[in-house]
Amino acid sequence: MKDIAIVIPSLDPDSRLPSYCAALRERTDAPILLVDDGSRAELRGVFDECVAAAPGVSFVRHDRNRGKGRALKTAFAELLRTRPDLAGCVTADSDGQHAPEDVVHCMEKLAERPEAFVLGCRTFDRKDIPWRSRFGNGWMKTLFRLVSGHSFDDTQTGLRGIPAGFMRELLDVPGERFEFESEMLLRIGRRPLVQFPIRTIYENRNACSHFRPLADSAKILRIVLRSACRVKKGVSRQQ
Repeated sequence: MKDIAIVIPSLDPDSRLPSYCAALRERTDAPILLVDDGSRAELRGVFDECVAAAPGVSFVRHDRNRGKGRALKTAFAELLRTRPDLAGCVTADSDGQHAPEDVVHCMEKLAERPEAFVLGCRTFDRKDIPWRSRFGNGWMKTLFRLVSGHSFDDTQTGLRGIPAGFMRELLDVPGERFEFESEMLLRIGRRPLVQFPIRTIYENRNACSHFRPLADSAKILRIVLRSACRVKKGVSRQQ
């Protein structure tokens, strides 16, 4: 498999994260980069436990909570600096939503098509899916299709395969929190889009998620509308 890293941003992780890193290591020897996004002092030791639990795990740390978007960009910059031959990376969430085998499958998809943007997509027709996930994905799918021209099966998934060239472009894309992931979708342009189904896992109905349904959804809506305005202005200039 081509040189593909795993990126896991995390804020205030619990004891499941070291076990998750170990489970990933059982399935792949890929480098695993964690980002401590300003976790509480009493939880910082969890990251050291992750390093001890699995060889090839490393982490970088923010001095304070800066948001998932900034954590991802920190990871991209670190990987591009330290691994110039990197083909890309796969991002995964630290809350147990992404089965280790699905993370590896995403890596395989990216290795097969290193120019493509890869999404591991959940299904939302189960009764145990948290309402905020059904709510967010439902209206976003339609909105994103209208603005971007791409039909995304899951607009909120954190399991993504990102080519190195796109990682470099994303360093300059605005967005510090969850809205950055929406900006990412809106900027894939003509890159091939590869989507595949994954297991839908919610630990304790995803209670540990740091996504704020109203505040973060409002930010995402503004980003999508701003993107629509950019597209409209571009069309007007061409006419």
